[in-house]
Amino acid sequence: MVATPIGNLNDLSPRAAEVLNSVDYIACEDTRKSGHMLQHFGISKPTFSFHQHNEHRKVSHLMNILDANQNVALISDAGMPGNLRSGIFSCSRSSTRRSYRKRNSRFPMQQQRL
Repeated sequence: MVATPIGNLNDLSPRAAEVLNSVDYIACEDTRKSGHMLQHFGISKPTFSFHQHNEHRKVSHLMNILDANQNVALISDAGMPGNLRSGIFSCSRSSTRRSYRKRNSRFPMQQQRL
């Protein structure tokens, strides 16, 4: 989970930009809004929508990415993804069942078995 700027795009931390550049995929609350931020920083990674209205369909897609030994960062429109937003609760529950380690902001969500 990676924190994104709430207002000024230049508030994105260097570490957050590094993480977003290093992952294989980026799961976004809204790909249009996130796409603007990613383009601003020259980050070109495959994105897919992941939010409270599609989480039940997208959790399996996200788990398939992790099962393939790839990394995914989860971002919201602005700020830190929270348990009640962006389908994070379902994602967290599914990844815990599969023994994946979750990391907030400092590192991308990686396929690491506990």
